[in-house]
Amino acid sequence: MAEQADQVETLLRNTFATASGGKGSASVRPCYLAVFEEQGQFLFQLPLEGEVVIGRGEEAAVLIHDPLASRRHARIVMRGDTAELSDLGSQNGTRVAGSKVCEPRPLLSGDLIEIGQTALVFHRPRGAIAAGRRMPFEALRAWLDAQLQQAVSSNDPLRVVSLRVEQASAPARQWCSDLPFRAWCEDPDHGVLAVLDVDPTLDPIDRLKQSLRDQAEKGRVLHAGTAGFPEDGTSADDLLIAARQASMSAGPGEVTPAAPVVRCVDLGAEQVLLADPAMLRVYDLIERLGRADLPVLILGETGTGKELAARAVHVLSPRESHPFVALNCAALTETMVESELFGHEKGAFTGAVARRIGLLEAAHGGTVFLDEVAELAVPTQAKLLRALDTKRIMRVGGGTEHPIDVRVVAATNRDLATEVQAGRFRRDLCFRLTGAVLWLPPLRDRPRELAALTSRFVEQACGRLGREAMTIPASTRDRIAQHPWPGNVRELRNVIEYCAAAFPGPRLEPWQVSQRLQADPASGAPAAAAAIEQPRFRPLEQEVQELESARLSAALEASQGNQTRAAALLSMPLRTFINKMNRYGLRGA
Repeated sequence: MAEQADQVETLLRNTFATASGGKGSASVRPCYLAVFEEQGQFLFQLPLEGEVVIGRGEEAAVLIHDPLASRRHARIVMRGDTAELSDLGSQNGTRVAGSKVCEPRPLLSGDLIEIGQTALVFHRPRGAIAAGRRMPFEALRAWLDAQLQQAVSSNDPLRVVSLRVEQASAPARQWCSDLPFRAWCEDPDHGVLAVLDVDPTLDPIDRLKQSLRDQAEKGRVLHAGTAGFPEDGTSADDLLIAARQASMSAGPGEVTPAAPVVRCVDLGAEQVLLADPAMLRVYDLIERLGRADLPVLILGETGTGKELAARAVHVLSPRESHPFVALNCAALTETMVESELFGHEKGAFTGAVARRIGLLEAAHGGTVFLDEVAELAVPTQAKLLRALDTKRIMRVGGGTEHPIDVRVVAATNRDLATEVQAGRFRRDLCFRLTGAVLWLPPLRDRPRELAALTSRFVEQACGRLGREAMTIPASTRDRIAQHPWPGNVRELRNVIEYCAAAFPGPRLEPWQVSQRLQADPASGAPAAAAAIEQPRFRPLEQEVQELESARLSAALEASQGNQTRAAALLSMPLRTFINKMNRYGLRGA
């Protein structure tokens, strides 16, 4: 058991180090793999330089326990923030995005790697530079990121395409010049990844369809998938993956647009929206774990949805028809926590005027969720451990034991392995709670989910306020994507609800989001903005329009919607004021 406990502590320590970015500079975020096995999940932080072997053998750096995996199954070569995956001649092969890896291939952030029944999701931070027409994959990715930054300011359309080649009598470089591409690269799995030209006289998709017909006449059968900015993503990796996924469902000679990969998990009173590859795999794992009766420990930053994940474990289990009871261990004193957990008898302490049934008894047959479990005092940890081992509890002030039948799901945002080493958390209780370990990635690492949640929260907030829905321009989506969201989903929801209530205009503007973030000392916005936002120029006319719209909105709000008084506040002729209101879609009384 001691050896197993050591393995648990190592897993917890590695997961925490990877999730928090390791011990290096806070500005350097590592690439990592989220690994999903049949009965669990762990993270592996990738080095900046060097090779990492994935396999079943003890010599593998990423050790997986899949019987379909070879001892040395695959290799990832890291060069800075670039990653290249190779299969090492494995018996059962390696797949990425549904395609078998035959040659070394670069990885995109969010790529799903499949080895037997094991799934690995690759993640890297955003960034980069470069330019050209035909270029290496990494140069195209960097060039596309630069183009996206320009598109944020100019609101120009931008669309990428992935081509799968069914039949080709010549290398791609000999026929790609016939296609409407601004820039392109050869894709080892699919054929070609490219950025479409912008032609004001002809729809680029129509041009692409015509080009595919022309290629078919030459014996080259192509399948095309497209993804557009900002509806399908705001980073190069988001768009390229979305286009690849779309090309997998395209028929011969067809152009298929990206479909949002969004899944809703119904938990009764609430729904969980999933769009990120790692989160989709987390909930697949939750579905499997739900059928077992293992205790589950959920790790992750505050606001990532740990209680919802715990509720999902319960709802997807045979205990669903029994109670789900939650306790925030950080919100109560040591005496109160014991009373909440185990109950108390009348007269057990001052204020105990009647017998009280504790949560462990109240949840009989169901699930108990212990949030912030690392906050429990050590004496309480000892009593909890005994209760879980014996399946019996004794109420505070009582002398009789009572049987319990509960499943425990615990959660913490602390490094539990460090807490064990420091003596603040019992090693045996840590081992008892970690029948399975789940880690929820922070919102900043879930770009597709961030976009989907933003749209949902805007729609919900406007609906509750009984106002027309706000549109979300590309510049605002980019501002939201750039923020690190230390408060995760909870922080995003609060910002959106504030903006929907405070600003009556028809659009959610970047300055509105920034204003709220800067007003919230817990958001870390000023420091984060300094770290991640580079000064960029935009058309002066656009900045003037944003300023005018903001000042008109503020004047209308100050005058309770009276247009005459609002115009006077700005020393503006009423007719001019009304024309500008109409121009910006503002409304008065």
